[in-house]
Formats: sequence, C-alpha cells, structure tokens
Amino acid sequence: MSFFTELRRRSVIRVAAAYAAVAWLLIEVSDTVFPRLGLPDWTVTFVIALLMLGFPVALALSWLYELTPEGVRRTTDVDPAHLPARGRGLEWAILAGLALVVVLTLVRGYRSPSSPGEGDAPAQAATDPAPADARSVAVVPLVALSRGEDDDYFADGLTEELINALAALPDLLVTARTSSFHFKGRDVPVPEVARTLGVAHVVEGSVRRDGERLRITAQLIRGSDGFHVWSHSYDRDRADVFAVQLEIAQNVAEALDVVLDETARARMADAGVRDVEAFIEFQKGRALYDAAHGVSRFDSMLVGANVHFERAIDRAPNLWLAHLLHSDLQLHRLLDLVYGRRVDDPDAGNLALARERAANDLAAASRHAPAPEQRAVADMHRILIADNWTGLAEAVGKILSSGRCLPAFYLDRLIPFDRVGAVQRLAERNVRCDPLDQDSWYTYVESLLQSSPGKALEVADEARRRLEVGGEYLMSQKVFAHIALKQFDAAGNALRSPDLSEGERMDNQVALYAARGNAGAAREAAAARLDRNGPHDQVDLIFAAWVGDAGSANAVAARIDERESGPFALLGVVLSCYCGAPFNLDATPNLKARLAEAGFAWPPATVFAWPLKGW
Repeated sequence: MSFFTELRRRSVIRVAAAYAAVAWLLIEVSDTVFPRLGLPDWTVTFVIALLMLGFPVALALSWLYELTPEGVRRTTDVDPAHLPARGRGLEWAILAGLALVVVLTLVRGYRSPSSPGEGDAPAQAATDPAPADARSVAVVPLVALSRGEDDDYFADGLTEELINALAALPDLLVTARTSSFHFKGRDVPVPEVARTLGVAHVVEGSVRRDGERLRITAQLIRGSDGFHVWSHSYDRDRADVFAVQLEIAQNVAEALDVVLDETARARMADAGVRDVEAFIEFQKGRALYDAAHGVSRFDSMLVGANVHFERAIDRAPNLWLAHLLHSDLQLHRLLDLVYGRRVDDPDAGNLALARERAANDLAAASRHAPAPEQRAVADMHRILIADNWTGLAEAVGKILSSGRCLPAFYLDRLIPFDRVGAVQRLAERNVRCDPLDQDSWYTYVESLLQSSPGKALEVADEARRRLEVGGEYLMSQKVFAHIALKQFDAAGNALRSPDLSEGERMDNQVALYAARGNAGAAREAAAARLDRNGPHDQVDLIFAAWVGDAGSANAVAARIDERESGPFALLGVVLSCYCGAPFNLDATPNLKARLAEAGFAWPPATVFAWPLKGW
C-alpha cells in the first residue's frame, strides 16, 4: 500500500483540510471580536500561533488513532470497514467550515472601512486621500467633563501639549493644531476624523477636575476601524499634569513602534509650556486669534488675543509661538500704514512704533523657538520689516529645506523670491500635516497660480470642500486661475459666486477687463472701486500695472518704497498682482538695495498674460 493511500485510509488529508477550515474560522472570529472586547492586538497573534502549533499535533493524532463507537483506539487495531463512515463525517465538517469561512470573509469585506459606504458618490475615490502612514497620528481636543471657569481651556492646553510633545519626534507625522481643533465639540466618528486628516491613528480622551485633583483618560485608536490600540486613565494632582502629558505622549509613541531613546525623551519633555496658567491664557488668545482671521475687520479681536498672549508670556517667556502670533496685529497695522490706509486706533497710527513692536515680538519668537526652522520663520519676518536684508537668504533656505510642519505665517511672501517650486513643496507638506488650516491652503494655491494654474483650480476646489471658512479668498484665487488659463467666461461665472464680497468682486472685475484687453472698462471699474473704498496704495499700484499705466505704477511704488518697511509691503503688491514686476525696480531704490543684500533676483516670473501691460 502506497504512503498516499495510507494517508487517505487514515483520513489524515481530511483532518488536515478540516483543521485548516476550522483554524481559519477561529482566526476570523478572534480578529473581529477580540478588538471589540478591548483585548490587545497580540491576543490574535497568540491564537494564530497556537493553531499553527496544533496543526502537526492534529495530523499525528489522526495517523495514530481513530474515533470509534467504542472510543479512541489505535488505527492499527480498528477494522478498516469503520473508516469510510468517519471519512464521510469529516467531509461534511470540512464543507460546513469552508461555508462559514466564505460567509465571514464576505461580511468582513462588505463592512470594511476601505469599501465605499452606502450612498457614497461614485467620484469619491478620486478625491480620497492616499493611504495614511502607519506612524501618523492626530490628537483631537480632550473633552472637559467638569465645568469650572477655565476647564475647557485647560483641556485645550493639555491637548496642545500632547501635540507638541509628539511633534518633537521626527519619526512621527503629527497633525498640527489647527486641523485637530477643527473637531472640537463635534461628535465625529474616529474613522471619519482619521480619513479627513489623512492619519492612521487618533488620540482622544477627557479631563475632569475636582479641586486640585485630575482624572485624565486617553485612548489611541486605529483610524481604519475605530478599535483601541492603547488606553489608560490617570488620577493625579493638578501640579503633576505635565508628567501625565509626557507619559501619555511616550505611551502613544511606543504603541506606534517609535523607539524612544534618552534624546527623544528629552526632546519631548522640552516641547511643552510647563505652566498651567500660561497655557490656559495661551489657549484663550489662540481662540480669539483663529476667530479673527475668519472676519474682514479683525483688529479688535487681535487686540483681545494679544491681552491673553501677554499674560501667557508673563508666566512662560519661552512660549515662542505666543510671541510670533502676538506680532500679527502689529504687522497688519504696519502694512495698513505703509499702504496709506487709515487706522482707527490712535495708538496704532505711528508707523515706526508698529514696526518696533513687531520687531520686538519677532526677535523674542526667534530667541525662544526650540527648532532652527521655527527660529527661521521668526527671523525671516524680522529681517523683512527691517532696513537691511542681510541674512534673509539663510533664513529662507532653512524654511524651504525643512521637513517640519511650520506655522503658515506670511509664508506666501517667499513666492516672489523665485522660489515657487520650494514654496509649493512646503505648502504641500503643511497641508498634509494641517489639512484644515486655511493659510496653508492659500499658500499652496498661490504657489500653483505661479506655475500650474490648472492644478490651482483643482486644489482650490479641494480646499473649498475641506474648509468651512476662507471661501471668498479661495474663490478669488479661482478667478485668477481662470484668467491665467485665458478662460475668461469661466472667470466671469466665478465672479458671480456669492462667496465673493462686493469689494473683492470689484477688484477681480478690474483684473478680468484688463486680461481681456479692455482698457476703458478696466479703468472705469478701477475708478468705481477706489471711489467706494477710498485710496489704497497697494490697490492703486496693482490697477495701474494691469491697465499698463507705467507712470502711475512707478509713482505709487516709489511712494511705498520711501516709507518704513516699504520693501516688505511691496512684496505684497508683487504677490497680489500676478503680473511679474508691477513697477520698474529703479523706481524703488530701497527695495533694489534690499534685494541686493539678500541676493534675490528681479523681476519675478509670471505665467499670466496682461495685454495692456507693456513691461
């Protein structure tokens, strides 16, 4: 008798098939049920290992023994007439097991998060983000379960401390604050949060304060299916909050297989504020700062934000981002004054004072920034508003070569420096780690307008789908993308969008007339716009360039150039004009000297065609 025939006679082959079917069934059940019971991932691996070890044992027992009506007996002692009946029973067991495996596999495939859900639009797959990096994570705002006056800000501060600590690890891709805080107060399923932010994992939790006692819970959740990877609760004194924050961050990093040596732990420990009251004040200021950039007149909100930033800085002078954001009010006032706009606040009517205050803020931000790239962001702006641009190229180089997610703080000012490709890559990276930050999207679209207007249209539409604010500015960018592509009818249709304010619509109408070569209509529309809003040197200069009035353009540019920080303001003109050089560089000797100091070329490139502009 051959060996194969003997295997069949002893039902070893049937037992192997039955064992495989049942083992697969057990693996499917454990992989589905264990995570829902909160069991760690290794428990499923343990089941698989046991089943693999049991396979040769099952085959050996099948060879040596038979199950008969009289009990278990050695195969050599059993009448062969009994064997076929057992074989038919095993065949039925195999079929039943295989049927269950097929059913489970189909159910898992139907319910898989990667499969389109009911009602999904057919085109959704085209706009879905790429698969998330396994070491990517977002920390959504911790929920304040107690109702003290500052408990909500305390929870926000602890959330930001976690983000800062995790972001200090180069092996982790951590979603930045703006996008994470988009989900504050919203009951959004974790898989949807992960899909929106393009991450593989989400950290969520809660904070409850009872006097000086804290109860903090944190969970690391897998974004693909909502299952818990790690969770823990902490009962500590309020003074121990920073130790808890660091412990949570370290546990999250280790759960994501990030190796933490002493250098990495020190980097995480140094990333935070380390003062409870300071980060509460910073959160109050940040809330006002974010709200201010969603409205047209925001000076009063920024004034309120700066009050809280100042309180935070008093307690934690090394809070570099508070210094940087505190400078924003002064930079806005500085630009308004350089462009000849009226500033309502009497204390803000002094251009030299606005520049001095902004410079002091930026110098402090640079001094306290923990990373070279963050220091470079502050240094770039500090140099740009100064009377000497030596060192600017070095700061710009550090920013553009950085692999970090950086604050999108006037970074579009880099575009006129013949660095469009590098700015585009920087903006893409910022959008990746902060996908709901409007400034990052604006910079991304601006860089594309200078190099690939067709792509700019696609990205602007994607940004409009993702963001809840910023529709006016993005729609204006779409108008200019259509103009760059000479799609004038489409630009006219975009001008009718309700997202555009009347002032923005009038500005864009001037551009459209000029792009069509209709000088009379462009000049008439420009006059109507200036009558409505009053003189504004930035707008005057851009309109003059579009309609080809070189004399007026050079005269206004010279007027801006003579003022303190005039060269910085002229960069905003170049950026908004989309016309290369809006004026002759010889008309702006200060800008010419600054460009020479920085080693930057002139004129800026443009892909736009302005038929009325002859230079």
